[in-house]
Amino acid sequence: MSDPQQERAITAARRQLAQTVTNVDDAVIVSVTAQEWPDSALGCPQPGMMYQQVITPGYLVVLKTAGKLHHVHTDSSGRAVVCERAADLPRAAKPAPLLTVTRSGGLAGHTSTLVVRRDGSTELRDKGAGPRGTTPGKLLPTQLGQLKEALGSREWKTVSIKDEQSHADGYQYEIRGGGVEVTTHDGVENPQIVDVILMQISSHWSNSTRSR
Repeated sequence: MSDPQQERAITAARRQLAQTVTNVDDAVIVSVTAQEWPDSALGCPQPGMMYQQVITPGYLVVLKTAGKLHHVHTDSSGRAVVCERAADLPRAAKPAPLLTVTRSGGLAGHTSTLVVRRDGSTELRDKGAGPRGTTPGKLLPTQLGQLKEALGSREWKTVSIKDEQSHADGYQYEIRGGGVEVTTHDGVENPQIVDVILMQISSHWSNSTRSR
């Protein structure tokens, strides 16, 4: 398993499962899936407990021991919860997006977030505009293919941006995808892989600007 975030999730899942299962060292990894849990309970609330209603990124780790499946929910900090209510899983969380880019700043100080799902569907969310501020869209198959290839590349996994300049009138981009988070700005000489990713979604920002 090459993804360090997935490796941490598996370690946390095994550690938590070991509290109730004796043969956890023999557990087989069935699947590890990135998730967006709907609350701080990681999609597995306990009766009588209160939880923050905030989207919590993490993983669903499914382990198999002695012929039994165990569903363990984790977050990015290493917290894990064994959630055996398999019937509740379809509505407990939704798969994490392929890519999320938040663009902020510019002359108007506008902030919007573009969410790209794994099937290529998109949502452009304008901050402060409420439900009417969400614009659906769709990437072209070629755009989606190039985006997936870029996010899975070694160049993206090891990307680094050094930027000490001031960008008062330019946009800032917070890019999250493929287990990597980077921040860049207009006018920065980005690594090529960052420009490739931004190029695949640039038309969605342009269409949003023309529609306002």
